[in-house]
Order: sequence, then C-alpha cells, then structure tokens
Amino acid sequence: MAIGILGILFYTVSILGFGGLILLYIIKNEKVKNILFYFLSILGIIVSFEGFISAPANDIVGKIILAIVGILPILAIIVKNKMKLDKIAYILVTITVIVSILKTFSII
Repeated sequence: MAIGILGILFYTVSILGFGGLILLYIIKNEKVKNILFYFLSILGIIVSFEGFISAPANDIVGKIILAIVGILPILAIIVKNKMKLDKIAYILVTITVIVSILKTFSII
C-alpha cells in the first residue's frame, strides 16, 4: 500500500512540476506567469527539502546536491525581483524543479 501512495505522489509531483514548466514558457500573460513562477519555486523548495530529509545518511553527495538545488529558487526570486532578469530566473526554477524531482525519486 505504501508503494502505491508513493507512486501517486510521484505522478502528482511530476505532472505539477513538468506541466507547470511547460506552461511557464508557453503562457504570455505576465500575471499568470508570476503566479506560476512562485508556485514552481515553492514546489522546488518543498521537493528538494523532501528529498534532502528522506535521503540516506550516507548519501552525502545527494544531500549536498539537493541542498544546493533547494537554494536555487531563492536565488531565482532575488534575480527576478531585484535584477529584473526574468529568463535567468525561469531557467533557475526549471533546473530546480527537474533536478529535485529526479533526485528525490532516485532517477538520477
């Protein structure tokens, strides 16, 4: 039963993450893009934190990767708000979402 719940969680997070990333680059409306950007930033932080705390204690490299990836959305928000570099912020969030999902669910 627990593996089924994890499967549902994986598919839900994957659909939200990858679907959100596709919409982030397709949608032209700036208000919707901003909402999606902050949603994906929060999703990236949560998934990387989840992967960080669920990784085995001897997987130091994996924990370091997830910690660095968890910091990227914060940098993306700073880059978007202070420097007004939207494309770089979107790329940072894209890296965060993809790497955190793949690393949390042990695909990479």
